[in-house]
This record gives sequence, C-alpha cells and structure tokens, in this order.
Amino acid sequence: MKKILCIIFAAVMLFSLLTLTSCNEGKDVADKTKQTETKGPAPDTAGTGSETESGEPVPDAEVNERAQLFLDEAPCLTHNWVHMQFGASSTLTEEALGEAILEWCGIPEGFEVVFDKDSFDAFHESYQAEGDGSSAGGYIDFQIKNVNTGETSETVSPFFYIQKDLEREGYEFTVCPDEAD
Repeated sequence: MKKILCIIFAAVMLFSLLTLTSCNEGKDVADKTKQTETKGPAPDTAGTGSETESGEPVPDAEVNERAQLFLDEAPCLTHNWVHMQFGASSTLTEEALGEAILEWCGIPEGFEVVFDKDSFDAFHESYQAEGDGSSAGGYIDFQIKNVNTGETSETVSPFFYIQKDLEREGYEFTVCPDEAD
C-alpha cells in the first residue's frame, strides 16, 4: 500500500511539475509578445544595423574594429606611418582627412571620423609651414563614430606623413618611397 501511495504521489508531483513548466513557457511567450507589441519589431541582427538618412543599411560593425583596420591597413609597413599627399594647406581639413580615412577602410555612410582638435590643429600648423614637395609628420588622434548610434571607437593615434603637392586638389594615399622599389 505504501508503495502504491508513493507511486501516486510521485505521479502527482511529476504532473504538477509538467504543468508548471508549460505555464512558464506560455508566460515567456506572452511576455515576449507583449514586449514586441510595446517596443516594435525586434532589431535586425542578421548583418545590417540601422539605416542612414538616405535609407541605405549600415552594416553592424564594432567601431573599434574599424579604427583598428585603419591602423593595420593604411600605414607603411617599413615605418608604420600613413603616407599621403594633399594639396595646399586649405585642402587639409578635418572633413577631407576624415573622408580619406573612411574611404581607405571602405567604411560606409553612417560613420564619421572625430579628430582630437589639438592634435589635428598642431599637425595642420606644421603642414602649413611646409613648402611644395615638403612633408609634415606627426600623430593625429581620432575616433571613428557610428552616427546612428553615437558609439565611438577607442582613440587611435597613427603617425601621418603628408607631402604637400600644390598641384593636387584633393588627397591621395601614397606608397612610402622606401617601399616603392
């Protein structure tokens, strides 16, 4: 008799446990449905993030990875410098250099380069003092910012070696003379 009572008690406990589990699963589904209804659709995590103002998707990417990409890909392997040419000092602006960095890394719309004002101004002053064919060198600190989310990378500080070419209207990434051979 005790054996039968133990079996019945165990069956009741098992049934209670199964009922409780299925109720919690139903509650989880109801909670998720309620969150979706109040917050809108779930974010897309399958490779695209938010959209730019023009409606183009901006690929999700860690901004630190994007900043590191520039440090890894743009510098001269011999000196670890970023070799470039710009035109007159009026063409070397934060906007133009930022555009060059984004273009070099293939970073899509929706990201921008935010320079440390002091380091950019110090470099620009040095560049202004150079004549045609001469180069300015120095560190320029910047971060890459996702405009849509406001997320910014850690600050990176590559050494830029920029030659002044008064005939040039824009910018160009150039090969280090030591590596041109």
